[in-house]
Amino acid sequence: MFKDPADERQRVWNYGFTLTDSNVHEERLNVRARISQTSREMLYRNGQVVELPGIPRQHHAVLRAASGAQQLLVSLGAVLKIPVLKDVCTWFSTCTSITDFEVPHMNRFPIRMLPAGFADNMDVQQDVVHFLSAFGSTITGFDVVGRLLRRPGMVSLPCTPSTGQRRAASSGCRLGGGTLKTLALYPHLQHVLNAGGLLLIDGLNASLHPLLVHGVIQIFLDPARNSLHAQLLFTSHDSWILNAEILRRNEIWTAEKHDGASSLYSLAEFKLENKENVRKDAGYMKNYLLGRYGGIPDMRPLKIREDG
Repeated sequence: MFKDPADERQRVWNYGFTLTDSNVHEERLNVRARISQTSREMLYRNGQVVELPGIPRQHHAVLRAASGAQQLLVSLGAVLKIPVLKDVCTWFSTCTSITDFEVPHMNRFPIRMLPAGFADNMDVQQDVVHFLSAFGSTITGFDVVGRLLRRPGMVSLPCTPSTGQRRAASSGCRLGGGTLKTLALYPHLQHVLNAGGLLLIDGLNASLHPLLVHGVIQIFLDPARNSLHAQLLFTSHDSWILNAEILRRNEIWTAEKHDGASSLYSLAEFKLENKENVRKDAGYMKNYLLGRYGGIPDMRPLKIREDG
């Protein structure tokens, strides 16, 4: 679900699809007025069935003829320059930011993807310092001490003010993983909050203190700091996030693995053993760790081979 900041009518769009490696099984695009509770179906696809009630009739034949088993209709419509579908695809390409902090090397190198103008513009540097200051007072400024081909620059960061010492950081390689990741998050957060888009992060909890993770989530929940309704979609193995004071039941999704495949479901739709819904005031974290919501590893005794 998203809004296009460029849309003067501020309509609410809802787009989703289901696919495998070989086929698009289902695709749906709906839209509703900002103050309406009723959505209008723009397109619907289920297997070979394609319905296009909200797409201009002159485009129906070419969409049906050109759509393949592995082709999303929205992507195809953007290529064919069909206005509605092109606008939806443009929103995803310009307002969506994706980052993966579960991949080991990603914790080391995003430091080089600094904000535009960082190396030369003191205002940009101070914006970054202001952002980082919310998580601690260790970083008080930046010194660009060199330039590397195809890299924004090399950064020197001061240590804690109490020592008065400086520690050179060649492209951030001596910085801790948490500092690297916090700094790497800034361009993504800046982009999505200024555009009103969607930020997807795989492994938000990796290398970050729980309070920092909580702080990032709170940015998106605060209307004053998130006036354009940007959205955050992230994965995490931190069970403390399962808290009714932080997230609603429909905002908590669990992945259940079975026979090599994963299924996703939210706490809002999950049924307990007694067939009742999960209560709003339930202890989400405790119940999850007890296995009442599924999505936990099938643990067995760990075995390590002995030498000799």
